[in-house]
Amino acid sequence: MKASSSLGQQNIEKYILETLNKQEGLDLRPTKLKLDKNTEVWLDGYDERNSAICEIYAHIGKLKGSQPDKIASDFLKMILVQKCKKISLKKIFCFASEEAAKKVIGKSWLALTAKEFNIDIVVILLPKEKEKEILQAQKRQKMINKYQ
Repeated sequence: MKASSSLGQQNIEKYILETLNKQEGLDLRPTKLKLDKNTEVWLDGYDERNSAICEIYAHIGKLKGSQPDKIASDFLKMILVQKCKKISLKKIFCFASEEAAKKVIGKSWLALTAKEFNIDIVVILLPKEKEKEILQAQKRQKMINKYQ
């Protein structure tokens, strides 16, 4: 397996999506959604019947470097989907750890964005074996600038 492989996170995202569906009574499924004649987006979860969408960030621990930018990008994607679909959507952003979620729960601009655009922040705590799996993937993916 390549060091950069995200297979571990993808497996965890499936678990998080299943757990979120059970908790919220939803039927969120990974979906490619057409926004206009030229634009499509991939959503980690979309439930048309219940007008809900979600994005998942399968990471354990404090966010570093450009990781908050990924979250901001996903926030923007959910806001765009709602605007293009011209319907009110329940927007959910899921984290795999409370520590990772701190960036959008505190006093940061990302936290204010979530609040202002009605993005629900949910933390799905993982069983120990799944937490271990994701920590191993994160360790394998750790990138270090060799010129530092």
